[in-house]
Amino acid sequence: MDRRVNPSYSRRSSMIYTKTPSRESLSKKMGDQKGRTTGQMKKRRDGGDNELSKHIHGDSKDVGADDFSLFSSRAVSVEKDSEELVMLRGQMEELRKKLLEKDDALRSAEDSLNQMSSLHASIGDLKQQMTAKDTMIRTVTSQLSNARNKLADKQAALEKIEWEVTTTNKQVEKLQEDRNSLEFEMSSFIQLFETLSESDSVTCPEDYDASIHQFNRVPYIDDISESEMQEIEEARRSYVEALVVAKEKEDEESLAGAIEARLRLLSLVFRTS
Repeated sequence: MDRRVNPSYSRRSSMIYTKTPSRESLSKKMGDQKGRTTGQMKKRRDGGDNELSKHIHGDSKDVGADDFSLFSSRAVSVEKDSEELVMLRGQMEELRKKLLEKDDALRSAEDSLNQMSSLHASIGDLKQQMTAKDTMIRTVTSQLSNARNKLADKQAALEKIEWEVTTTNKQVEKLQEDRNSLEFEMSSFIQLFETLSESDSVTCPEDYDASIHQFNRVPYIDDISESEMQEIEEARRSYVEALVVAKEKEDEESLAGAIEARLRLLSLVFRTS
C-alpha cells in the first residue's frame, strides 16, 4: 500500500472558525452519532448475513457468475488486508526494536557525557593541584637559593674571621717575642745600673753576671758625670715604666713607647761609653 505523497498534487487548506459547542449540544450530538453508528453497523451486519446466506443457502436460480466474482474479490481483498496487517505489525515490531536500540544508545550517550563531564572536572582539579605544586616548587627553589647565598656569605665571613684570627695570633706571637726580649733587656739594664751605682766598691771580675758581658764595653763610673748619670737614671725609669705599661696593655702603642724608651736609654748609655 503506497502512502507516498504525489508531488504533482498540491494541497490547499483554509481555516474556518467554528464556535465552541456547549456541553448539552455536544452530549446530544454524541448520542445521536452513537445511535446512528449502531444502526448502520446492525444494518450492515444483517445485510452481510443475508448476502452470505444467499450465496450459501439461496436458490440456485439467484446465484450467478457475478455474485461468485464479487465474493471472490472480497475474499482476495480480505487476504490482502490480512497480509498488509501482518506486514504492518512486522514493521511496527522492527520500529519498536529500533526505538529501544535508540533509547539504549541515548542512555549510553548520556552516561558517556556524564563520564566526560566528570573527567573534565577531575582534569580541572588536577590542573589546579599542579599549578599549586608548581608555585610551591618555585617558592622552595627561591628559598633554597637564598639559603645558599646566605651560606656562601657566612662561609666568606668565617674565612675572613679565620684569617683575622691567624693574623692576630701571629701578632700576639710577635708581641710575646718582643715582650720577652724587652724583659730580658730590662733585667740586663737593671743589673748594669745596679753595678754602676756602686761607686766606691771594688768588684771582682768573678762577681759580674754573664749577661752583662754581652755589651762591648761597660763605661767606668768615674768617666760619667753627675748630669749624665742623672739623665741615664731618668731614661731607665721611663723605660721601666714603659715596660710595665706594655706588659699590662699588650698593644702596639705601648710596645712602641717601650721600644722608643729603650732606644733612648741605649743611646745615652753608649754615648757616655
